[in-house]
Amino acid sequence: MMSFSKFILLLAISGSCVDADDFFWNPFAHFPDDLPVKSTRIVNGVKSNPSNRPFFAKAGYDKYYFTNEILCGATVIWSDIIITAAHCQGAFNSGALILDPNTNDYTRLVPIDRQIRHPGWSISRQQLNHDVLVMRLETPLSTTDVAKPIPINKNANYPSNSQALKAYGFGLTENEVVSDYLREADVTYISNDDCWGRGISFNNVLKSDEVMCTDPYENEKTTTCLGDSGGPLTDTSGSTLVGIISFGSGCKADQIPDGHVRLSEVHDWVQEQICLLSANPPTDCDFSEPRDPRVVEVVIDFTHDFFPEHTTFAVRSKKTLETVYAGPEYIPTRNGIHKESVFLLPGEYTFDLFDTEGNGLASSYGDGSWKLSALYDGVTKTDVADGSADFKDQQVTKFVISEGTIDTAPTPDNISDVTDVISENLNKCLSERDGEMVIGNMYSTTCDCAPSATSDAFVLSCTDANGESCAHNYQSCDSSSDCCNGGRCRNGKCRSSAPKTGGREDKRLGNMEVGGAAARSARNPGKLRRR
Repeated sequence: MMSFSKFILLLAISGSCVDADDFFWNPFAHFPDDLPVKSTRIVNGVKSNPSNRPFFAKAGYDKYYFTNEILCGATVIWSDIIITAAHCQGAFNSGALILDPNTNDYTRLVPIDRQIRHPGWSISRQQLNHDVLVMRLETPLSTTDVAKPIPINKNANYPSNSQALKAYGFGLTENEVVSDYLREADVTYISNDDCWGRGISFNNVLKSDEVMCTDPYENEKTTTCLGDSGGPLTDTSGSTLVGIISFGSGCKADQIPDGHVRLSEVHDWVQEQICLLSANPPTDCDFSEPRDPRVVEVVIDFTHDFFPEHTTFAVRSKKTLETVYAGPEYIPTRNGIHKESVFLLPGEYTFDLFDTEGNGLASSYGDGSWKLSALYDGVTKTDVADGSADFKDQQVTKFVISEGTIDTAPTPDNISDVTDVISENLNKCLSERDGEMVIGNMYSTTCDCAPSATSDAFVLSCTDANGESCAHNYQSCDSSSDCCNGGRCRNGKCRSSAPKTGGREDKRLGNMEVGGAAARSARNPGKLRRR
């Protein structure tokens, strides 16, 4: 089996260029400003006619010269709604560029004022499934605008195997320079059985219906690459949106497939977000569902550091581990102070915060912080949790929402004690995870820390190359087949084995090593390998 440890999220940073051996996995990494530009590419594609692709959009430019642009594509799917990849969150903080009639190019800047990330997306990027983000344009398009929405495919049987599709992007070309114009490329749809059946193990992508794969088209050397993330995958006529460009192994047109979000599988969720966000929602939207009278309004007071594009957070049920709020849903600003309300049923929750830079909410231009307050009587704020800038890549804090009375709310002293215990336990779990992943990269194993459903502790859970649960080092086992990373079951406990060095060349394909640990902990960043 060819086992490729991690797959690259296909976004790029302009204002920065380095040799691939010096390009860290972290997609938001900062590099010296005087380096030549390196960004994303449609490899061996052709020039698009913008008037024939009015649905395309791309991330706007930041006004500060010393920050790096994050290049991502997007697609207009409603008069005031665009869709992109979840890992592109932050790229559109400065707005979206859509088709401008004066230039016949994507130069009209429209601010974004709301966004909703799919709750299945892992903010720690340990898994790349459900890579979907829906955003609202501050100003809806009119019927006379040249920019137009494109319908979303909702047929689960479309496309069919070996069908030709088109991918679009502004990224690096085959000459490794940024394209000055939109390029498009024909690619071939392949089934998930074919995609996962080539003896290739996608370590940080689970085989599931919402993922779809493509190959280069017939004998053409076309593929997607860094910076094409979030862009559209359509039928060949460009009349139906079938996918969102998500991940890939590099920028070579080879037998390692590229990955996309299959929109037919998330169509209903996307339609719900259009109904929630749009100023001009579809007529068939159902707004009749009443709010549960037991819910408590919880106010999130969040002060961002200077780089809000690095930060995402989520409120999760401690019992079910489901994400009930995927934030921020507002558009954060540099050193901005934002308030957001979420309505929660009584119970235990965690506030999960992730920073892609690995420096928490700290920056030389000002630190950030956050606080959660419950409005049990609808008016008076009762603090239930808070956090400072001082963490690395991940901070998880437990909090409790009571049955709606101030008297039963947790006290600030209890909050502090619980937060300290949670942080200490999480750091221990993350350390175990990092150790497990060192060997796991050789065996296509993915591990992550999650709150226990029965205690305040965090537990390490791992999955093997097939997405099946496996036992990590020193975890209980019945046989060696239960153990991750080729471990052996000894006296009822898994014990790790040193990875074999034989056969390492089998991890190469066409003398190209697959790039990078796109989801590895920012505290120990790996490097993308030479393409």
